[in-house]
Amino acid sequence: MNLYLCVKVAMLSAILVKSLAAQDAAISKVSHPTDEWIQRADLYFRKTSPEPQGWLLLCPGRNGSGEGLLKDKGWLAFAKDHHLLMCGVSFASSRKDDLLGRYTEVQKGSGEVILKTMDQYAGKELPMLVVGFSAGARFTTNWIAWKPERVIGWSAQAVGNWPAPVVSKVSPPGIVASGEYDAGSWFAALQYFQAARKLDKKVIWLSIEKLGHQRSPALDDFTRQLFAWILARQPLDERWYDIDSKKRLTEQQSRDDLIFSCWLPTERLALSWENLHHP
Repeated sequence: MNLYLCVKVAMLSAILVKSLAAQDAAISKVSHPTDEWIQRADLYFRKTSPEPQGWLLLCPGRNGSGEGLLKDKGWLAFAKDHHLLMCGVSFASSRKDDLLGRYTEVQKGSGEVILKTMDQYAGKELPMLVVGFSAGARFTTNWIAWKPERVIGWSAQAVGNWPAPVVSKVSPPGIVASGEYDAGSWFAALQYFQAARKLDKKVIWLSIEKLGHQRSPALDDFTRQLFAWILARQPLDERWYDIDSKKRLTEQQSRDDLIFSCWLPTERLALSWENLHHP
């Protein structure tokens, strides 16, 4: 989005968000101006607590609507339990030469639009947990490269074209996942995980058994376990595992073979990972 549209967005958002933030459990919608690259630019919001402590940002597949994700029973219960505002992304690009969805490149304008609207809705800056599937995974990993200081945890699943991870002072922990039957994304997802590990980032690799290109309730459950640990600020009991054999490694062994070692912050999450991960 160009500068004119970003300014226009800020003005419209300020008006719309003031009235929407007062609503409680109902889902609210903010529509932003579009351009030749982005034909739909909507955000859906759900307020689950009078005193929110953070954001749950949910990003669907290419040209999908995040409204349905705000109705997901698992994510809604999690948001209520942890006093999180919910935001569902609903951007779309119908251009045939824009196969990846320009809106997923958040550093080029869409991210600023979304961030300003979220901050206006909340009335302040709040930490974020970000979840993305397919094109939403590209959106998520671009977001943590662009504004890692605003994110405290993330989960990205199943996209065939991942951005390169970047060196940053702040590096929130996250999950990189793909179904083992998702031929268009599995190897690309593994490559992103390994590139992140080369930079010594604390990321978790999950290959999910007998899953194609579709969302996984089991992954959602695992993601919520990680997010709950992050939000509770529980003590770190980190451990490392080989992603092929699932054998536990010493920290030195993990450093000797970074790209094949997986980080887990607690014993409980390690046990869940062992049950879910299918090399």
